Amino acid sequence: MWVTKRLQQEKKAHISFEISPPPFGKGREKAIEIFDQLMSFEPDFISITFHQEIVSHKPTGDGKFEQVIEKPKAGTIPLCALLEGKYGIPIVQHLLCGSFNREETAYALKEMAYVDLENVFALRGDPLIAQGQKYFVPEENGHHYALELIEQIASFNRGEHCLNGVRETVKTNFCIGAACYPEKHYEALNQEYGLRKLKLKVDKGVDYLITQMFYDNQAFLSFTEKAKEAGITIPIIPGLNPLVTKKDIYDLPRVFHINIPQTLVETMEKAKDDSEVKKASVEWLTQQSEELLKKGVPSLHFFTEGRNSKIKVVREVYQRIFG
Repeated sequence: MWVTKRLQQEKKAHISFEISPPPFGKGREKAIEIFDQLMSFEPDFISITFHQEIVSHKPTGDGKFEQVIEKPKAGTIPLCALLEGKYGIPIVQHLLCGSFNREETAYALKEMAYVDLENVFALRGDPLIAQGQKYFVPEENGHHYALELIEQIASFNRGEHCLNGVRETVKTNFCIGAACYPEKHYEALNQEYGLRKLKLKVDKGVDYLITQMFYDNQAFLSFTEKAKEAGITIPIIPGLNPLVTKKDIYDLPRVFHINIPQTLVETMEKAKDDSEVKKASVEWLTQQSEELLKKGVPSLHFFTEGRNSKIKVVREVYQRIFG
């Protein structure tokens, strides 16, 4: 079932999660352990991230170097198919421009369609800082922007795609999700510029949006209002990230280019230990969630990475709001 159809069902609140795939060798067991926890929330869908491959050069001992391609996480398409079959809810496969050329993307989409995965989340991917990239570098014959990836997925839905130069007419049935940025994508010239680019994605076939994490609801509400003015009427789901260490308030703005409200900064800086950090995180996330639900958001989407510490924060928030 499409994510958007799940969001249309009547229930007290729509909730979803994002997790990272477990390390290779622990995939099935660890994923089931995480999902067993998350299913107690009765989520509408769960998305599984994809990690770009890392290319490094290691010395061979004779003065030469060999190229080593490392994939930090195993491929997630089989895992998504397994979990969707076991739990009966939509599992959203992340698909990146990074690490894929156009043909590899086509094969991934065909593989997804073959195992009846209908939900895909299209992202460009970030520069590989560890490899010295200051800006995103696409694969040869790969997509430069998420918009191009979205166009390719949409062409599959229309039955107008090509593979190895051969035109194929079989239509797929992908529900396409994409990201948006209430506080502006760090590469966008300004928010208006970013909204114009976002509208292009929607026009090319995006069915719903999930925001970058934010801690200031006003930034989200202002963004959604401007999005409506720009003609964007599809669901915009707020992405919420539980804080679990004091270090988060310093790392998240640097890595994700977001703002942390001063009130939250002061509260977290006063925390003396992890239990006080958790208490402050629960309080803030509860306040955020309650206000957003009152404003009629289509769902609450929690970035957990599959970490127990984050899931515990979300559980306390859930119990406070829904009992």
